[in-house]
Amino acid sequence: MLSPDYLDDCANQLIDHYSELEKRIVADIVRRLLKTGDITETAKWEILKAQELGLLYDDILSLIASQTDVTSNHVRTLFEDAGIETVNIDNEKYRKAGKVPVDIRQSDNMRQVLEAGYQKTLGNLQNLTMTTAITSQTAFINASNSAYMMVTSGAFSYQDAIRTAIKEMAQKGVSVLTDTIKYEGTNKNGQHYTHEDKIDVAIRRNILTGVGQTCKQVSLTNAKENGFDLMEINAHSGARPSHAKWQGKRVSLSGRKGYLSLHDIGYGSAEGFGGCNCRHDWYPVDENDVPMYTTDQLKDFDAKNIEYNGKKYTQYEATQIQRRKEREIRSLKREAVAYDTAIKETDDEELKSKFKEDFTETSNKLKDKEKALTDFTKETGIKRDKSREQVQGFDHSIASKSTWTYKKSQNGLTSAQNGGNIENTIKISMQFFAEKDLKNQNSNTLKRSIKSFEKRIIEHKEKISNPKKYYPNWDTFDERYQNGLKKHWKKEISNFEQSIQNRIEELKNRGDFDE
Repeated sequence: MLSPDYLDDCANQLIDHYSELEKRIVADIVRRLLKTGDITETAKWEILKAQELGLLYDDILSLIASQTDVTSNHVRTLFEDAGIETVNIDNEKYRKAGKVPVDIRQSDNMRQVLEAGYQKTLGNLQNLTMTTAITSQTAFINASNSAYMMVTSGAFSYQDAIRTAIKEMAQKGVSVLTDTIKYEGTNKNGQHYTHEDKIDVAIRRNILTGVGQTCKQVSLTNAKENGFDLMEINAHSGARPSHAKWQGKRVSLSGRKGYLSLHDIGYGSAEGFGGCNCRHDWYPVDENDVPMYTTDQLKDFDAKNIEYNGKKYTQYEATQIQRRKEREIRSLKREAVAYDTAIKETDDEELKSKFKEDFTETSNKLKDKEKALTDFTKETGIKRDKSREQVQGFDHSIASKSTWTYKKSQNGLTSAQNGGNIENTIKISMQFFAEKDLKNQNSNTLKRSIKSFEKRIIEHKEKISNPKKYYPNWDTFDERYQNGLKKHWKKEISNFEQSIQNRIEELKNRGDFDE
């Protein structure tokens, strides 16, 4: 019998392999979006998009192929270790009962069960992974089309369109297609439909379910070989309500009266014992064995004894809150990785500046979410699982940048709220405003700069007139901080206007300025 923690943790190392795949796919899509250049002519745009789409598909297939051997070996080792652990634990019971159990390597039946489970799970993993080539193509198509429509509408610049497309793609991450059955009780029609899952969620579910199902079948096979008919299901806090009904109880493999049957616990179904994400297991017992759990202990598992924000929750309900918070953190980390890639890859200074803004905003949100999860675990006493917050590619370098950016932002906010001079708290990059030697810049560069500054002026005026559009939590800011920001934006507008005037004068001197 494997513990709930064993099953819960068995997929962690394997997920790292797939997170690396996701990081590389997202980075690849970001690079291809940045390569598109100015979107002007429809025909050229469609040709370029088609070329990049084909290359993207081929590259993703190559990435998948490069990790196939590593994944296969890792999954085999995982199954072998779990199978050996299951049999060793169960065999202790059989020896105490006077039986002579065999090692899993000596039983053809158990080895066949283990091999079948391994092959099925590996096949599922490979099928899931292959769908990333399809979903990534779809993500690239949607992002490309979105950027194209924004630019051709005339309402958005190329930089704004690409920025928005990358932001949307980063938030969604890499998905896989999974075939899901809606069982009776969820959908009375039992409809079959296709569903998209994040790759890390799908891989974890597939591994946990595959290992769990296989080891339960190995345990069942071992029980039959040793002449045992009764199995007792373990129990754990946080069980879903439909599983809490039968956890801690005994099952007769032959269907004897007085015990639960395999049908009663939904054995073999996706929603029952051994189904999707089920962390329960069973253990051979005889009629005279003392149950592992008392009635009161089983009731305690379902009690609403966890308090959070003034409300009471069961362990299962509290765990669902924790899982949601973990998903939010992973999503923001994926965004940060995408923006960091974009900052490194783009040569467009305006785009680079905007991606830095996005990175800052995401870093602030991330730290707020991490703090919220820390507060949640402290208040509820639930153990924090850092492995569920990890995103491959969000390495020490990006984590350090994110932390530094957040602290810088918070220090500025605190200083402004304490009445400090906003000009000292918001550090303007003097290099950005410093005028380069305009005489050494060609006319096209000067004209592009003028357009860029004009757009920034429009943006800053909109920030002043409608700050909530850019800062949804604007009303929570101290009034002095609000006034300081507006003063800062007005000063930037003045700087931009001066920069425009400097360039116009230079162009006039060249006789290259169109009124």
